[in-house]
Amino acid sequence: MILENRTAVVYGAGGRIGGAVAKGLAAEGARCFLVGPRPGPLDAVAAEIRAAGGQVETAVVDVFDGAAVDDHADATARRAGLVDISVGEPGVPEAPGGDRITARFLTTRAVARHMTRQGSGVILFPGVPDVAAGAAAVEALRRRWEHALGPYAVRVVALPVAGVPLAELGRTAASLAAGPAPSTPSPVRQRFEMEQSPMTQYFLTLPHDTADEPTMESMQDMDPAELEAVMAAVEKFNTDLNEAGAFVTAGGLEPPSTAITVETTSAGPRRTPEPFVKADQYVGGFWIIEAADQEAALVWAEQCSAALQSRVEVRALQSAPE
Repeated sequence: MILENRTAVVYGAGGRIGGAVAKGLAAEGARCFLVGPRPGPLDAVAAEIRAAGGQVETAVVDVFDGAAVDDHADATARRAGLVDISVGEPGVPEAPGGDRITARFLTTRAVARHMTRQGSGVILFPGVPDVAAGAAAVEALRRRWEHALGPYAVRVVALPVAGVPLAELGRTAASLAAGPAPSTPSPVRQRFEMEQSPMTQYFLTLPHDTADEPTMESMQDMDPAELEAVMAAVEKFNTDLNEAGAFVTAGGLEPPSTAITVETTSAGPRRTPEPFVKADQYVGGFWIIEAADQEAALVWAEQCSAALQSRVEVRALQSAPE
């Protein structure tokens, strides 16, 4: 099925055109959210889709009410995770041409907010065959949205209606919605997928010998060429982390001779000018990064180790209890 695991919002799904499109999308595996002004026609289309084994939900929404349209699109995105496909309101036969444009604008705007955020999507614009002036206005609106949404990898495609049998219309809609598969996800899409993936924070720590106690001042005693190479490697590592969206924070610590241990007892707080643990080595610096799993964190740690020519300890931060 060419639309498996896709979510489709079909406006005007209780009508002949909207219903045919909804059934065509569902037949190819799309999970359809049907929208219309009256429950009866929507329920009839939904019943046919369910009987054929499709996934479908319905909602009665006034497509001329911008707030209601936005609320429905928001609820759909929360429920389904993504809004992959939208089919514009074909228009109400008795409505004046201006209202057709209003409905098409409001429904497109509602789904476009989610598609631009996720960096992908297809919006189908059914033609308006019965009113020539209305058809021209709808096509002009489609072109404007196509220009505005193109940079976000959102396609806005005309769906021919005139002279197309209803059964064929559904198949055409599904084919247009599937479209050509992009060679690589858009940068917006990659960022969205990273935000949606469960990420764990990892603590990368660097050991230093207590005998050395390196400081920013003592680093100036290093061979200039060696120091420059290390600084360049660290800068590249930080740049790679930032570009991948994995960087959280990083820093270097002053030597343990500067440590003060604080302890509160029954007699009150006590401050002791020494580390709370005596050791041959101590943590000299750290990174906190985000990674999808431990293996990804270890790959980052390997790059860190290579940059600093040092051992790196990797530990996950505990997640908050659900």
